[in-house]
Amino acid sequence: MSGQSLPARRPWFDVSFLIALLVLNAFFLNYNAFRTFNFYDMCFPLDGGWRIASGQRPYADFIYYTGPVHLYLNALFFKLFGFGKAAVLAHLIFIHSLVITAVFIVSRKYLPVWITALVTILTTTSFYWPISHPWHNQTALFFGIMAVVFFLIHFPLADSKAFLVGAFPGVCVVLAFITKTDIGIGWGLIFISVFLTSPYRSKLFCGHFVGLLMGGIVMLVLVRSPVDYWQQISDYSQMIAHDRLSRLLNVQSWLANYYWVPLLLVLINAYSFWKEEKELLTLLIALFVLSIFSIFSGDILICANIFLWGIFMAVCFIVMYRVKSSLKTRIQQYLWNFSTAGLVLATVIFIGISVKYGLELKVWTYSKKDPIGDYAIKASAFRGWRCEKKVGEALDNIVEFINTNVPKTESLLVVTDLQILNGLSNRDGYRGIPLGVFVKDHSPVPGRMRDQVRKRIQGDLPDWIVTDFVSYLNEIPDIGLGQAMKQRYNLAKEFGLYAIFKKVK
Repeated sequence: MSGQSLPARRPWFDVSFLIALLVLNAFFLNYNAFRTFNFYDMCFPLDGGWRIASGQRPYADFIYYTGPVHLYLNALFFKLFGFGKAAVLAHLIFIHSLVITAVFIVSRKYLPVWITALVTILTTTSFYWPISHPWHNQTALFFGIMAVVFFLIHFPLADSKAFLVGAFPGVCVVLAFITKTDIGIGWGLIFISVFLTSPYRSKLFCGHFVGLLMGGIVMLVLVRSPVDYWQQISDYSQMIAHDRLSRLLNVQSWLANYYWVPLLLVLINAYSFWKEEKELLTLLIALFVLSIFSIFSGDILICANIFLWGIFMAVCFIVMYRVKSSLKTRIQQYLWNFSTAGLVLATVIFIGISVKYGLELKVWTYSKKDPIGDYAIKASAFRGWRCEKKVGEALDNIVEFINTNVPKTESLLVVTDLQILNGLSNRDGYRGIPLGVFVKDHSPVPGRMRDQVRKRIQGDLPDWIVTDFVSYLNEIPDIGLGQAMKQRYNLAKEFGLYAIFKKVK
């Protein structure tokens, strides 16, 4: 089935449109990215990138609960641009631009230019705009989107290319897996499902196996400590699995973010062409399942977790235009026109919604009503980035105190949501602890991991401890520092809600 005959290509228009959209995206990310700094969620991946750039190894030198690829990307951009705003912005623009370009290229192969423009704009406004900073969800989704686009570019498949079309997604699946484990598994199941429907399944799976092996080699290079890696992600996954699974199994969950609307519009037109288009329809249904699953696999607000809208709508339109030339009755043609108009309307509405979420920047389940910062950070690496005043002022004062009073030869343990202090004060992060905020009965995971962290800290008490007064009452005792704080440490200075303690020699 060859699909609808498309207008002649206009290379200069295509290139001009894409460049204009990429420039617009860069300007918006530059405007949007620095309006709010969420310390709870932004500090730990930046600290992880800083630690790796400084020579630390994930899972061996610090505990981490998911794959390391996103941290290595942060480290790469820190190496290229230095630790600070420029690296964060470069990371955002680079990954987002690749996604925009990929969706544009594959859409332009199958769709009229105006629909290509719509789905590409939607990809722009829905992928990184709502969240405003590099995040491992997007990185894991990025690899899968690249694999989907690669598959679609080579569709319909030819026997001579089936091995390669299977291999590339194999590498991407592993990279997604070692970025965010659950999303990586989801992408893997998608391609297994799609390949099973193909007449070239043998070559596709052979290529896929080779791709998985190649990705496995990358995994061994990046993980460095496979046993520790597996233990750490397993302990954490077992703790959170029940809550996330229960949310996913709620029938109402499958209506989230309106993915079901375009899916229904496509299926009522294409179900009778299942035999001819089973690969694309399987891909579309599998993308729907992954979209819903990814919504409930984290703490992002459900309404703002719209990061797959672009590629999903692109595949919806591609299926519709694939079947258009095979419609035989007037009723089928009327239904196609009505459904396509519905998809166009949905795309326009989705663009409006995603722009709204991007401007609001309200992404996290625990965000305050207005997350836009009212204080500009003064620390040089992130100067001008806006955040909550009571936290930002404390951060600047603590950085100044550390740079003035804490020798770099002395160890510093951060037991609060300011792990970014390591990079801002240009010192090695305290080793053997979780990357992220300590949370009583949650991080480190109770049991083996918490015992390991307690043993590490108690065996080599840090020279300095930065904490807040809530953590002093809850997390400090949870990691076994309760008695030591009372007997071995003096308050050096208070900074509003935060304080720094010095070990008595």
